[in-house]
This record gives sequence, C-alpha cells and structure tokens, in this order.
Amino acid sequence: MPPHTLFPGVANIDLKQLCSLPYKEQAIWFLNGFWNDGIEGSSEDVWSWYKHAVSLDKRQQPPRGEAGCELDQFFSALFLEDQEEALTAVERKAAMQEIDVDNNGKMALIEYLTYKFKKEVASVLKAPQGAAGELITAQAEVDEALAMLPEIEAKLEQSKAARAAQLAALMQTKQAKVESADALQKQTEAEADLKLALKMVELAKGELEAAVAELHAQEAALEKQKTDLEAKKEDPSGGAVSRGKAASILSSLLDEDPLPLRKAKISQEAALRRVEREQKTSMLKTIEAAAQTERCKAKLQELHEKEAELEQSKANLDQAIKDLEASYAELSTRMAEAQTVIAELKGRGTSGMGALWWMERSLFEADECLPQSRQKYDHGKPFQFTAPPPGQAPPPSPLMGYKRPAAGNKPAKPTKPTKPAGLTVKPAKSRASDSGAAGSDDAAPVAATAPPPAATEAAAAPAPAPATAPEPVAAAAPAEPDVPIDATLVYFPGRGRGEQIRLALSELGVSWAHKLITFPQLAALKPELAFGSLPMLEIDGLKLVQGNAIMRYLARSFNSHPNSAASLWKFDALLDAAEDLRVATYRVIPAFGGTPEDGVKYRAETLPRHLKQFNALLKSNEFFVDNTFSVADISVFDALDSINVLVPGCLADYPNLEQFWGRIAGRKRIAEYLESSRRLPAMEPLPDAEA
Repeated sequence: MPPHTLFPGVANIDLKQLCSLPYKEQAIWFLNGFWNDGIEGSSEDVWSWYKHAVSLDKRQQPPRGEAGCELDQFFSALFLEDQEEALTAVERKAAMQEIDVDNNGKMALIEYLTYKFKKEVASVLKAPQGAAGELITAQAEVDEALAMLPEIEAKLEQSKAARAAQLAALMQTKQAKVESADALQKQTEAEADLKLALKMVELAKGELEAAVAELHAQEAALEKQKTDLEAKKEDPSGGAVSRGKAASILSSLLDEDPLPLRKAKISQEAALRRVEREQKTSMLKTIEAAAQTERCKAKLQELHEKEAELEQSKANLDQAIKDLEASYAELSTRMAEAQTVIAELKGRGTSGMGALWWMERSLFEADECLPQSRQKYDHGKPFQFTAPPPGQAPPPSPLMGYKRPAAGNKPAKPTKPTKPAGLTVKPAKSRASDSGAAGSDDAAPVAATAPPPAATEAAAAPAPAPATAPEPVAAAAPAEPDVPIDATLVYFPGRGRGEQIRLALSELGVSWAHKLITFPQLAALKPELAFGSLPMLEIDGLKLVQGNAIMRYLARSFNSHPNSAASLWKFDALLDAAEDLRVATYRVIPAFGGTPEDGVKYRAETLPRHLKQFNALLKSNEFFVDNTFSVADISVFDALDSINVLVPGCLADYPNLEQFWGRIAGRKRIAEYLESSRRLPAMEPLPDAEA
C-alpha cells in the first residue's frame, strides 16, 4: 500500500511531494515516523506549531490556511521569530537556510520539524506510517464527526446573534411600552382636568346668564311700572287722590339714578362674554386632548402588538437554538464512537500512533466546543494520550464514562462527575493584593456562601497552607443537567462572586452550566475578558463580565427589576451595597490575608454596620424594592448567605433579615439549586477571636 493516500500510485514519496502535503499531513507524517524515538513527548508542541503555521498562512497571498503547505520567506521569518526567540536575526537567517532543504525559498512544516528535532531527510522520507487501511477507517470516523461541528456552530452563532438582536428590540419595545403607558396616563389625567375646567366654565356661564336675565327683568319691570303710573296719572276717570298718588310715585321713580342698574347689567354682560370665550377655548382644548388620548391608546396598542410579535419571534429563536443544541447529542455520540475506534487501535500498539494521537487531539479540541453537559473529556486537565506497549491492554480511556453502544442500542449517557470534596489552598495575601483583592471581580474567587439549614453541605476542611501557597487547582465540575445549555458561567472552583449569578440563573429558569478554571488558565482567558476579570457569563451570544453588570443584564432580560427612576436607584444601590459587604468580608478571610485582629474588628464594627443598613432598608417588608421580588433581593440574599456561614448566628439580632433570608432560600427554584449537588462547597467559618 502506498505510504500516503494523497499519492496513491507512489511507492516511495520524495521531499517535494512530502512538502506539498497540507500542514496537518506533514505533522502526522513526522509524528508517525518518530513516535517511538521520543517525539511522543513533544506531540503537543507539534500541534501548536501546526496551528501557528496555519494562522500565518491565512495572512499570505493567496491565503490557504489549512490547505496550505509552505510559508514564504516573510512569514517563515515571523514563525521563527515566535518559536525560536533565543535566536538573533542573523541566526534566524542562517537557520532558515538550514531549514529550507529543497532550496525553494519557503519553509514547509516538515522541514521545520526535521530541523527542530535534528533528523536526517532520508530518515524522514522513509519514516514508517502504520497500517494505512486502519488509519483511513479511523480518520473517516473522526472526519464524519468533526464535519458536523462547524455547521452546527455557525447556525447556532447566527441564531444566538439574532436572538440577542431580538432581545434588544424586545427590551426597547417594553421600555417604549412603559413610557407610552405613562404618557397615556398623563394624557388621560390632562383630558380629565380639561373636562373639569370646561364644566366649571359652563357653570359660571349659567350663573352669569341668570344674573344678566335678572337685571334685564328688573329693568323691564321698572319701565313697565313707569308706564303704568304715567297712564294712571293721566286717566280722567280716576279720582284726584288716585291721580295725585300716581304722580307722586312716578316723580320719585323718575328722580332715582338709573346708573347702578345699568352698570350692573353692563358688567354682567361683559363677564358673560368673557366666559363664553373661555368656554369656546376650553372646548377646543378638550376635543384636542380627547384626540391625543386616542392617539396614545393607539400607540400603546401598537406597542403591545409589537411586543407580542417580538415575544413570539424570541420564542421561535429560543426553540431553534434548543433544536440546534440538541443536535450536539448526535455529534457527541459520533465523537465518542470515533474515540472508541481510536482506543481500539491504540490497544494494538501498532505503528501510526502519531495519526491516532492527532485524531484524538482533534476530538479533544472539538469536544471543548460542546455544551459542558455534552463534553466527554475532562478539560480541567491537559490532553492525555497514552499508548500501551505491544501486547498490553490499552489504558483507561480519557472519556468520562462513555461506553460504546452495542448494535441496535442507544449510546449510554456519560456518567456525571462526582461532587467536589472541597476547595484547594487559596492564594497568599501578596497575590491577592497584587490583583486588587478589594475591588477586582476575580480577586476573591472562592469566597463561599452557606446553604439554608435544610440543605447544609459540609464544607471540606482547608488544607494547611504552605509557606508559599500554590495556585489553586480546579475542582471537579459539579454534576450538570442533561439538557441544552442556554448559559455558561466561567469562574473559579468556589462560590465567590459567581454565586449570585448562579442563584439568579436558577431563579429565572435559565439552563446553565459551570466552566471552572484555575488561576493559570485565567491568564490565557484574559484576552476574551473586557476588563480582564471573572466571573464571565456566556449567554445570548455575548460574553458578559463584571458581576453586578451581569445581574443587571439578567434583570432587564427577564423583567426582574422596577420601572420608576426612584425604584431603579434603590435596585442599583442594593446591588452595590451587597458587593460592599462581600468586599469587606473577603478582606478578613485568612486565605486572602486576613488577620485575627481584622476578624475582631469585622465582627464588632464592620458587619453590624452593614446589617443595620440592610435592616433599615427592608423594615417589615418581604422584599427590598417596592415590596416586590427582584434580582436585587437575590444579590442581598447571596451576601447574607455568605456571612451567615462565615459568622454563624450573625442574623439572630436582625429578625427581619433572618426571615428575608429564609424567604428567598425557600423559593422553589432557588431551593432546588441550594439542595443540588451542583452547588459548590462553602468555606469554613471565620476563626474565633481567641483562636
């Protein structure tokens, strides 16, 4: 059989043909040929050099990436500059001349590996490659599995981006709806005021009309009386006394000043005209107000319909994301089956181990892209590949509990990791102070909190601290639910500043997973962190950092916050106050450099001051903001829960806070989380002053 499937008719491959293979094939060729000559221990280096070569090739013209095989002089120099830092520019130039065996002015990966490991070109060309047929079968299994991942990830990323945009539009619509409802309320009140004013004007007009009518009636009655007296005075049929009396009264009436009555009539008529003008103006304003009210109602209805449409669209996208994440199950099964084939070939101890290592290393990398509940490798440890000597049984598979299914059976579910027994040694004070222990989100990675009495978990006793505390090691990830994951929390193996986020995700019904990392792993992760610190929440296609900012994002996303400006201020203030209590607490924990004297002052002054402030805000209410449950209550609960285990009984003097703590701990979803094996262990109580 030919040494390489890309040259099926060639019995002995030459250097030019070998250098024309893609970078991956060159690396596998070298690993296969020299696996038993010590190259096994450098296989991870070969992997990283392959990755570096591919990344540089993507910048060449034309870019070929994975399909490339050689780097030109410029990018070869960059490669050597990165990989051979100890060389001077002159030495790199000389090294390049030595590396370029075929003298074409370019560097193939196989040429660099030949130079790096000081191999003869002839031995490289004749390097044994193993049973090609078996390797082709195994590679086909791997390729079939890995081919599914890019399409799933691309569709999932697209759906999550669309969902994030949809969620943003939904939040804007909800906010506009709140503002529109507020505007409608104000407009309705304004319309009511205008109607009342119009009514008052109409009443005033009625009174003035009655007054003017009365004055006209008085004036008409006076004129009639004068006419009657004049007629009676001139009536010859009447007696002299009757005519004289009429003349006397008439004379008296004629002598009276008519001006007061005339002025009163003029004044009332003028007032009536003013009121009529006011009535007309008020009527126009009332009509316009009524029209504006109808417009506000229409706007609110439009926003209501848009909100319903966006909610439905969001639900559709959520379902699409869940459907895509469900397809991870098939991918996970395919990957596990491919790994089992690799394990069988490893057990035979034949040649071609480099190709098998490469296949499994590819599976390991792809496995890390899966939701944590679907992962089958332990990514808290470096990749492990152990091949037995010929004739011996294969070593235990690094897969976490996977069993290859029998024909016709469904694949067995991976066994869930056991609950971590406890935390490892915490960083020394000097490290905490260097990283900003009081103010940085990642400075107190394993500050713990306490479960409610019904769900108390025994905290593991801390290991004795050595003179120089080592970096903490990630604990085994707690058991995750076997459901599609909507969010992943990246944090250290402790409660700390990640716990309030875990509580909020649980209460809000979000399916989430842990991703526990160590301090050394944080350095590699920092470029992805906007502010270089943890916790980080991966949700809605976003990578969110800063604990309280994450809590506000969740509150807005799930409408678990108040709406008025005053209540939002109180909401924000509570998140910050809870964080102040956490910071004050972290400073006195011995693992973070706290001294016994710090603990005494904390118990006597610092802690009572914070608890009195929370107690004064809560009063006799059930919840802190508008007596309505919100994410702020979760944040305060987390802070109280933490100090309640570090200083047992500290809430006894604050019955309202103690009842609040129990009320939140008793909420169905929070209680389920607190009682689950997913919750990380608490820390030990602070030592007594005497200790």
